[in-house]
Amino acid sequence: AIPGLPNLPFDDEELCPPNTFEDEAPDEQLFFEATGNAGASFERSYRRAALVLWPQAARLEIIAGGGLSAALPYLDVLAQRWIDSGEAIGSPSWREAQRLADLILLAWPTSNGRLAGGPGDAAQMLTSLSRLKDTGHIAAVLRDICAEGHYAASDNDAIARAAALLPLEQTADLLERIIARNAPWQATACANLLARVTIDTVSRTTDAAPRLQAAAAALLAAQPGDPARAPQPDGWRRPEPLTPDFIVDLLTAFHHLDVPSMAESAVDHWLAWPQRFPPESILIPAALSLGGRAGALRHWAPAMRLVAACLEHLDKRIAEPLAPPPDFVRPSDISCRCAHCTELAVFLAHPDRKVWVFRSAEANRRHVEDTIRRHACDVDTETDRSGRPYALVCTKNKMSYKRRVAQRKKDLHDSASLRISPSQDADAAGT
Repeated sequence: AIPGLPNLPFDDEELCPPNTFEDEAPDEQLFFEATGNAGASFERSYRRAALVLWPQAARLEIIAGGGLSAALPYLDVLAQRWIDSGEAIGSPSWREAQRLADLILLAWPTSNGRLAGGPGDAAQMLTSLSRLKDTGHIAAVLRDICAEGHYAASDNDAIARAAALLPLEQTADLLERIIARNAPWQATACANLLARVTIDTVSRTTDAAPRLQAAAAALLAAQPGDPARAPQPDGWRRPEPLTPDFIVDLLTAFHHLDVPSMAESAVDHWLAWPQRFPPESILIPAALSLGGRAGALRHWAPAMRLVAACLEHLDKRIAEPLAPPPDFVRPSDISCRCAHCTELAVFLAHPDRKVWVFRSAEANRRHVEDTIRRHACDVDTETDRSGRPYALVCTKNKMSYKRRVAQRKKDLHDSASLRISPSQDADAAGT
């Protein structure tokens, strides 16, 4: 037995003799009756022992052939075995782990021409390689796996730790490759990676900032917004949604790299594309997050410019009149132009009608209800089942006004939070 050996999958054609289970009686058999559209099914369980033989020299090839689910855990076993041995890099146990890493990279799975594997596979391998201080294979994983599209935000911790073991020039080159390849699809994840590597590298190496600027420029060029620069559809793949962390991490990286011109260009871009960087869900939460951070970043000119733009947006909306509707007129811009939705629009625009009873077939009632839901109309609906056909009773409410009241309250709170002055920061720190 090999300590730490993982479960190794096998195919039916690998059995010897072939079809060895054909006439075997199962140890357990379960029968499930048919339910609904599903037919009856059997489950059969077998408990058997097998003698598995392979040449000792091919042990690592056999394990690597079992796939990432088998090979990656065993690589970690070998890494721990080397650490426990106290041996130096280059020892037999270290070279054994290195050989398995070679085989894993050679057999890394692909699907439809793309690198495959499960989430976290690259991170798991990088973690083992970092423990081994195997910089050659670390560089290979970052270059041939992460920079070729097998990348996720969950890999960032392992990538940052592994990159810290490489020479600065190599780190900068590989970081730029990873960001250039993945930023069009995972901009938020790439911004977080850039910030992590930048903060760590700049804190350790005095001349790191100029070397990392190419990676920052790659992310600046790839950030979403302009439809003309959007990535082309790639089968099922779609760009992941942006979050406010994208703004915070990008400004953090630019600040540590001391590139205010890049930061100003980024702010220009965000303000020019409000549909891609909406104030409510992206810019204002990002500005609030920056305001909650200690240090010089929150008072950096590009960050303060972003805060000023958010305050201008809030002040403009706070200045709008806010009063309950004086009559029963409600927003009536309905995209559907069918006869039933046209009748709904007329009802919404009428100043004196509070209730509309729409008696019709179920399909028509369901369509009108769907229109009300899609357009967030100020209407409550209830089905009246007396009489035939049933009726959809539509009653106007004040939800739009209530939403604006809630928004005003939030706007006032956000505005007050963004207006905290530097002197107030110092007072808060002192208390």
